[in-house]
Amino acid sequence: MLIDGPFRKEIRLALLEAFPLLSELKLVVEETIGEPLQNITMANDMPTVAFDLIGWAKARGRLAELIIGASAERPKAPKLRGVADRFNLVDTTPGEEERIVVQGVPFENAGVWLDQFARLRRAVCRFEPQPQIETIEGFGSAFLVGPDVIMTNHHVISRPFPPLASNGLMSDAEAAKAVIRFDYEVDLSGNVQSGREVKLAAAGWCLAENKTLDYALLRLAQRASDISAPSGAARPYIKLSPHNFVIGEPVVVVQHPMAKPLKLAFGTVVIPTDGDGVTYNANTEGGSSGSPCMTTALETVALHHQGKTSTNRAVRMSKILDHLRVTGNDRFLAEA
Repeated sequence: MLIDGPFRKEIRLALLEAFPLLSELKLVVEETIGEPLQNITMANDMPTVAFDLIGWAKARGRLAELIIGASAERPKAPKLRGVADRFNLVDTTPGEEERIVVQGVPFENAGVWLDQFARLRRAVCRFEPQPQIETIEGFGSAFLVGPDVIMTNHHVISRPFPPLASNGLMSDAEAAKAVIRFDYEVDLSGNVQSGREVKLAAAGWCLAENKTLDYALLRLAQRASDISAPSGAARPYIKLSPHNFVIGEPVVVVQHPMAKPLKLAFGTVVIPTDGDGVTYNANTEGGSSGSPCMTTALETVALHHQGKTSTNRAVRMSKILDHLRVTGNDRFLAEA
């Protein structure tokens, strides 16, 4: 129902008729919606108090809830009863008109989204510097960005590997031991699938890296895109996309937390521009470093790399793409 100016005034007058004293209105507000009136408005005159209360409840989708409770408290108040009748809420569940809460986040077609994600998840892999039976120390996440190229964090390939090469990365000998594991996940029967193993290239395995932006492009020993997914479908690679984040925007992090089979975590943007990064409240754990961060449209728009005190942070893909172009390393991407 549209709450326009005249109807809002009618609601205000109805509340004032039913609850002429501030003490009465305080009581019904706290008992009805569980919020002290002093937390809603600091006004002292009743018309302003009622006006502020209606605006507060409408903004939070709780106006119907307020009217139902108030009408039940004063069933013989004619104006308030009339307002409740117009809302048609006397015998229905409290509700409000629907609205677009976060601008720029479109509805997605369910079937298309599920099919697309089912494909894209096959591009995400686990980076294993040594066999899991030894330790999961240093395990991370990565994802395919070209037929034989993966992206992960710089710190995933620079610690805790002794001896380090002169550029601070793991040595060629250490790289020869690493395994890139695709399709490591839990199937519909609850069984863990061991996945498919790929090695890093014997020479020239690090194509590009930057410690400040915490990213690295690594070449595989073979084209992972030629290794079919369990369904037999072709394995995709992920296109990297620049993106303008907004507060409250949903984020999807596809990851191997604590080296576990592939997981999803959902959260929202807390700080859209955090230096070169974006801060959000999606859950991650050790092993999530190098995960792709996606929008609800399944665009890969950031590279997860670390946790903060009470949030997590990724490097914005726009910054990484800019650096790749400046250094001429965007040629390694399937679609720059």
